[in-house]
Amino acid sequence: MIHGSQATRSTFRRIVAWATGGMCTFAIGVQAQEIGTLATFDLSFGGQYTVGDGSDADESLLTTDLGFTLQSITRAQSFSLSADGRLQFDEDGGGIENPGLAADYTRANETTALSLGVSYSLDEVDGEMDILDPLTQSVINFIDDDGTLETVTATAGLQTGLDARFGTDTQFSYSSRRYSGTSDPDLTDSDILQASMALRFDVSPAISLEVTANHVRREESGGTNESRETSRAGIGAEILLDPLWTATVDLQYSDISTEVDDGFGGRLISGQTGTGFTLTVNREFRTGTLGVSVSRQIAANGAEDSVRVSRTMELANDGVLSWSLGLVSFSNGDTSPIASFAYAVPTRRGNFAVNLQQMTALNEGDQSVISTVAGLSYNLSTTEISRWSLTGDLTRVDVVGSDTEDQQRLEVGVSYSHALTRDWDLSAGVSHRVNYAGGDQDSSASTLSIALGRSFSLRP
Repeated sequence: MIHGSQATRSTFRRIVAWATGGMCTFAIGVQAQEIGTLATFDLSFGGQYTVGDGSDADESLLTTDLGFTLQSITRAQSFSLSADGRLQFDEDGGGIENPGLAADYTRANETTALSLGVSYSLDEVDGEMDILDPLTQSVINFIDDDGTLETVTATAGLQTGLDARFGTDTQFSYSSRRYSGTSDPDLTDSDILQASMALRFDVSPAISLEVTANHVRREESGGTNESRETSRAGIGAEILLDPLWTATVDLQYSDISTEVDDGFGGRLISGQTGTGFTLTVNREFRTGTLGVSVSRQIAANGAEDSVRVSRTMELANDGVLSWSLGLVSFSNGDTSPIASFAYAVPTRRGNFAVNLQQMTALNEGDQSVISTVAGLSYNLSTTEISRWSLTGDLTRVDVVGSDTEDQQRLEVGVSYSHALTRDWDLSAGVSHRVNYAGGDQDSSASTLSIALGRSFSLRP
């Protein structure tokens, strides 16, 4: 089912484009341009010096980053193979850091699209890292540890009936996460297998129906050796009430089963079942949309109810503004406000963007958390070949209804880039990070970096 209006999607794309400072994104679609085979090489030499406390003790690094991407693109299909890694040297020696490999294949025509993807990465856990919710990708915890994280992912998808009144969307994914050399009990190995299917029925130009089914199995090794299976089935409809009003209704039944070690050689089994729903009404305006939504979501620790009002606007200064305000009621009875905000505007020689996003999720202990991410960026092109960037980011994790200390991280940075030649670029930057736990400063670090990089492409 199509969620949101065309104006909303256009507004979101403009916000993303400006917030990333003009970063280019290449997408493969049914009408993709045929460019043949293209090989891209990335090379960067750099140095980094960090002054900090705790795990961020003073450190000097010399790095060489290498990257390679091979693309083959025709009107009917595309293939991409990429590899990257880093040669890193410090006071204790040197070696290969953070190697990664990824491959993607897409084949599409007017009616059907097939996509396949695999990836592998081995990342260093050196100091602080974010723990993400595997489904929403929101930050649910900060961890301070050392070791390595090995990640393997595989995805497959098939869409049919792209130009018909009936269509299907089938998706499969697998991800494996393995830690080594770490000591924090929250860093547990896991395997996640997910399968989903959606059946779309365009009953009329004004009514679209969708039937969905989803199953997720998650196995963890370490801690309580948690095993969780989540099955959801639902039906939804999007109705064009008139040219200006759109209503979306979704009903979903959820069955969540969780098993953990009981500490005596047995297993404890718990479950949650229930029906959730989402009702959204949108009003189109010439320069944006206004929407109201009410929802109930079933999670492993109970039901979560929310109500939100949202607004998107395209402004006279070519800026884009979007915001939402709402309330969330958690399963333990607590209620909290929740909000989002995004504003982006081009300037005479650059762009400015500010954003705020709050999401709810479950942490490793199945506690409800509110994850808040706020950011600010300002890019200024002083000449055609040089640019200054100023960034600021705030990340906060609040555990709902618990004595657990809230966590917060503030990061600010300034960077400068200059094109020496058509292929070579010089960049330098300074950043500062402060961590807080329970309102008190926990750690801080300042980093100075400089790099000389080159990127070029060849046609084999």
